[in-house]
Amino acid sequence: TYPLSAAGELPKNEALMLMIRRQRTVETVDADGCLPEKLRKTYRDEDFILHEHKNLIIFTTRTNLSILKQNKHWFANGTFKVYPDDYYQLFTLHAMMINAIIPLAYGLLIGKSAQDYNSFFEKVLVQDNFQPESIMTDFETGTIKSVREMLPNVLHKGIL
Repeated sequence: TYPLSAAGELPKNEALMLMIRRQRTVETVDADGCLPEKLRKTYRDEDFILHEHKNLIIFTTRTNLSILKQNKHWFANGTFKVYPDDYYQLFTLHAMMINAIIPLAYGLLIGKSAQDYNSFFEKVLVQDNFQPESIMTDFETGTIKSVREMLPNVLHKGIL
C-alpha cells in the first residue's frame, strides 16, 4: 500500500489504461500455429502439452496424470471468456489433493458439444487405465452427454 501523500504522484486511471493498451501483445503461436518451446515445458522441465491440434490443445504433465489416476473422485468445469480467440472455452479436469481441489488437465476447446468434450476425454483417458468412481460437473448438456458416453460406469453428479 502507498501512503495517502503519494496519491498525487500515481498515474490517473485513464493514463494507466492507455499504457496497458500500448503494450504489444505477445504472439502465443508460431507461423505454423504451434505453441512456442517456452510454453511446452514446466519449470520442472516436464512436457506440458499432451495434445496439440487446431481444434483442441490439452495441457498436463505425466505427474498430473498420475495424480489423476490415484484419485477416484474427479471434478470437471468449463470456463468461458478466458481463452485465446480461436477457442470457445477452457475445460479443466480436477482431483482432490490434501483437502483442496486441484486442476490437473486443461483443455482449450473450440465448442461445447458432446463431441468437443469426447475429444478431450479420449486424449486424456487413452494415457492410462483411469478408473474414477465419480465425476462432478456442472449441468452443461454437452458435458453430461460426454461423461455418459466416455465414462459409462462412473457416477456422475451435477452441480450448479
